[in-house]
Amino acid sequence: MEAACLNNMTDLDILRKQWVQNRDPETQIHMWNQSAPNYEKKEIPSLSEDDFLHLIAQQVNLNQEMKCLDIGCGAGIYSLALAPYVHSVLGVDISPEMIAACNRKVAAAGYENASFSCVDWDTLDLKKDGFYHCFDLVFARMTPAICDYDSFEKMVNCSRRYGFLESNIKRQDAGMDHALSLIHIRSDEKPQDEKLNNCRLYLELHGIRSQVFYRQEIWKPVRTVETAISWCLDRAKLSRPITDEDRTIIRNHFESIAEDGMIRDTVHTTVATLFWEIQ
Repeated sequence: MEAACLNNMTDLDILRKQWVQNRDPETQIHMWNQSAPNYEKKEIPSLSEDDFLHLIAQQVNLNQEMKCLDIGCGAGIYSLALAPYVHSVLGVDISPEMIAACNRKVAAAGYENASFSCVDWDTLDLKKDGFYHCFDLVFARMTPAICDYDSFEKMVNCSRRYGFLESNIKRQDAGMDHALSLIHIRSDEKPQDEKLNNCRLYLELHGIRSQVFYRQEIWKPVRTVETAISWCLDRAKLSRPITDEDRTIIRNHFESIAEDGMIRDTVHTTVATLFWEIQ
């Protein structure tokens, strides 16, 4: 038993050293602040029609005693979708504009058991801030907040029982990928399936069994020219510093393909949902 524990500690140390991610919170805040108006327009999904929520309902006996945490909650639609079925739900996001959108949506929905807070997940102190083993269900959906060993470990340590992490493992944005390639940035430089594998390894080394569920999706995002330019440049900044020439190339590209001042893209993605239960 002692030898096995030592081996696991060694493996965890290796994983911690290898699974790191450079962070740029300023750029992330700018990106998500700009996206907040579009996210706020989205309707609150239902457990029966939304694939992610349907999976949660299948795997978890939702009840009025459960406390839930939504990491990288965006405009809060998934927090609000779960609110009628649980005791309470807290949504956190790094973007002040997203949290403002959450507060407007929760006021309109009239749920008193849903709350939202602007939080930088990287700097959050779980024990000091009251998050450590505080929630029965913790989930993070399509968020860069969970990106490396430390951020995932925080997520796991928030939960007393259940966890769900949903992300793209293969994604092709026809228009955005081409725009980035014009300034010699590949959108697939850091494949998401590596993150999924690291998450599963972390759970395995802690004796936590997990399952992965896959599905295919096609999205049709529509952005104004200026929003598309800003979004593309912010994505580029996460890879390397950008130059005035980069900015000119990106602007010229989007202005040349715009229709009625809008950029319409098609995204083909494989979505993976990681589920675990702490016994």
